[in-house]
Amino acid sequence: MIMKKNNKKLLGQKGFLTIVAIIMIAIIGFMGAVIGSMFFSTAMSSATLFQGTVTLYVASSGLEKTARYLLTPVLANRSTCAAISGNAALTNASFAGTTVPGTFTAQTVNNAGAVGSYPAIAANTTLAVAMLANSTTATVASTAAFAPKGRIMIDRESINYTGKTATTFIGLGRGAGLSLPSSHANGAQISQLQCTIDVNAGLPTLAAAKYQRELEESIQLQEAWAAGVGITTTSQFSRWNQPAEKTWTHSTLGGGTSVATINGVSVTSNGEGWAVGQGINLDYQFYHEVAGVWTRSSVAARCKNLAKNNLFAVSTVSSQEAWAVGGNANNGTNGGSNCNGGNGRDSIIQWNGTTWTTLAPPAIPIDNSFNNVILRAVHVIDTAGTGTGNIGFIVGDRGIIIKYNGSTWTNDPQSKVITALNLYSVYVVSMTEAWASGGIGNNTGIILKWTGTGGGAGTWSIAASGLTRSLRSIYMRDDTGAGIATSGWAVGLAGINYSYDGTTWTAQANTPGNRNLFAVISFASNDIWAAGLGNNTQNLNHWDGTSWAAVASNMTTQINGLSAIEPSRFPFSGWNKILQ
Repeated sequence: MIMKKNNKKLLGQKGFLTIVAIIMIAIIGFMGAVIGSMFFSTAMSSATLFQGTVTLYVASSGLEKTARYLLTPVLANRSTCAAISGNAALTNASFAGTTVPGTFTAQTVNNAGAVGSYPAIAANTTLAVAMLANSTTATVASTAAFAPKGRIMIDRESINYTGKTATTFIGLGRGAGLSLPSSHANGAQISQLQCTIDVNAGLPTLAAAKYQRELEESIQLQEAWAAGVGITTTSQFSRWNQPAEKTWTHSTLGGGTSVATINGVSVTSNGEGWAVGQGINLDYQFYHEVAGVWTRSSVAARCKNLAKNNLFAVSTVSSQEAWAVGGNANNGTNGGSNCNGGNGRDSIIQWNGTTWTTLAPPAIPIDNSFNNVILRAVHVIDTAGTGTGNIGFIVGDRGIIIKYNGSTWTNDPQSKVITALNLYSVYVVSMTEAWASGGIGNNTGIILKWTGTGGGAGTWSIAASGLTRSLRSIYMRDDTGAGIATSGWAVGLAGINYSYDGTTWTAQANTPGNRNLFAVISFASNDIWAAGLGNNTQNLNHWDGTSWAAVASNMTTQINGLSAIEPSRFPFSGWNKILQ
């Protein structure tokens, strides 16, 4: 009886072990299936991820190719924003000659976010609340005309933003394109000129896409102003890229007329700038640009002597500061308001955001006997982000150099020492570098370089001399943000011009017609404008990296000044994924 019970117990244990074994086999089989499925799914996911990455690469490459059409220095090959949509090279396009698969189509986006064939977005508003250099929101009068996201300019700072409300820009990326994050005053102009691109890419093709990606990117566009000799009833301006892209559009004064010649122009953004020129009715004349419209105002000159009241240059730092310079007038101790007696006094006038004020010693150099000398050029910059300048130079006849330290103008120790030639132009790169150019007539040209040694001190040296013509304008670029010029250009009489590659100045072919040049600006080392004598088809020339070509300025007389509104060093505000 006991034996039978044990046998039954043994049989029960064997049955249990069999069930356990079956369960284990089932578990192992299930795990094998799961692992196999995981390997298969992982392989499929990896393949999907890879193909998706390739499609993203096609879309981002499409953005880059489209941007080149908007910014190429060869004007004949440059596209307007609206012409991007439907461009055969950007529609169902592939990357011929490469192993990259897939195709893409580029279109443009309007300020409501609609995709299609739209022109550049141009908008202006004003700051409603003052900003600090680290503010992450901008409160403005209205954002209605602006793109949903992209880039704005306030004074000389470019700012990216990721979104907007009715009266604010949010998600600010300050100091875009190597510009300087700065403080901005309430009421400062805010502007935008950009082309928003939408690129849709597909693999193996966009028309039969198994994998698809859509990206958007905002590209800040160029703008510039030219100014010069007045005609008939008004002073003349011309605007590059606005309101028509790839065109210089003639512009005259609003709110009054003036036939005065304009000698200098300086704009900070697409929304604000200043110009100066000949005196009228014994007064200084200032021209203020706000949102593309120029108006003239008269300021009582210190001397009631028309010959003494001409202004030759202006430098705009921000909405709160600008500087203008002109003829050296006597202090009038013997001749009263006619300024016919006494020692010479430099004509230096300051804009403080509200009014223009003619400075007197000790804010400027003391009166001296060096009379009848013209201050030809001024350039002041803000390197601290305060909205006011902290370093600058003025140059003029007989080698005059006057330096600004943020509060006071003083004669540079090398003024009239480093050279006795007339100096016509000056460009400040940073606290450690500045350049000046000049010469005398058709005989001698010179380029000077100032190297800062700390604490505001520095030394001028001759960078190039014995040049064949007087150089009337110089423009430098710092494309690394290191405070050192990486390229530059100087132009002068008889169409002569020199390029700078960061090390050496090299003579380039004269501009067409060998006409005198009085102004130069640079958007890139291979994208240069030079202006001077001539009519509508002669007074403006463009360099595309290979050669000069005359471009219609739509100004019928001599151009004296140019000012560039740069897309900084990097015109892209960054792309955004629309379709994952």
